Amino acid sequence: MNWDKIFNASLYPIIAMLLLQLVSFWSITMDVQYLLLLAGLILTILPTLIYAYAGYSAVKDRKFTIQEAAATGVLISIINTVASTILMLQIATLRTGGSGAYENTIFSAVALVSLVIGLVFNSFWGGLFAAIGGAIARKPIEDAQQKAKKIETKTNWVLLAALPVIIILGFLFLLFLYLPPVDHPVSYQCTFPAGLTCTTSKLQTGSSKLTLQIGQGTGKTIRVTGIACTQNSSGDYTTNAYINYAPATNITMESGTTAFLAKIDGSGAAASIICTDESGNLPPNTAIGNSYNGRVYINFTEVETGITRIAVGTLSTKYEA
Repeated sequence: MNWDKIFNASLYPIIAMLLLQLVSFWSITMDVQYLLLLAGLILTILPTLIYAYAGYSAVKDRKFTIQEAAATGVLISIINTVASTILMLQIATLRTGGSGAYENTIFSAVALVSLVIGLVFNSFWGGLFAAIGGAIARKPIEDAQQKAKKIETKTNWVLLAALPVIIILGFLFLLFLYLPPVDHPVSYQCTFPAGLTCTTSKLQTGSSKLTLQIGQGTGKTIRVTGIACTQNSSGDYTTNAYINYAPATNITMESGTTAFLAKIDGSGAAASIICTDESGNLPPNTAIGNSYNGRVYINFTEVETGITRIAVGTLSTKYEA
């Protein structure tokens, strides 16, 4: 225990107890009945309250333990008992006038016995009520500490539970930053009206040249005389634009066969069929992986009847090397 701290905590209660002793002994010397009753009340009730308050204040304000609060009460009671005994001897001397050696001896003996009994009883009494006062002050502190501990425990569990989530989110964030963008699949589409099917289609990166193979199932022999690939979707495109193969590259197809209508190298089909934008120019972005959405116009003639038709298909694909 830190007795310096205990003495400092006891100082003001000791002063209050000494003042009570002076008041009570003054009332005794007056020989007035109601003053004697007042002195008894003071010496019984108020010291108990001072002990309890001293312990309460020591724990609440000075952060004492219950044991240190009890020691504070004991110290107060010891000093108070010694001071009370000295005052009692002085009063006895005043009353006897200091003339009777026998009387002085009796009073001294009584004072000594009172001192011994007072030290034992008052130390127990002061320590007990100081401890009670300290316990009263300690309970809110312990409740607050327990509450804070519970909150801390819950917070730790929440953080512990959130830690894997934070790690996973951090890992996914790093993946998002450092991994190359995902190449989402494009919905490939190459379709024609009934009787014609698209079996192979490809766009060359950079040049936007078309490779196209179709199947013919019209039930008649046809001769393909022209093909165009554009993003122009206007209804009068086929009447205002010239769609033609060179005569030497016209392709005749019997029903139930397939044929390449366009190839990059031009072998067995038309060469340099370029898929353009709606203005007839090369699309602005023809890099690998970029998509192209347009229309394919096929001009063909039925060999048996000589009837000329134009089939319009849709093309959605990506540029490839």
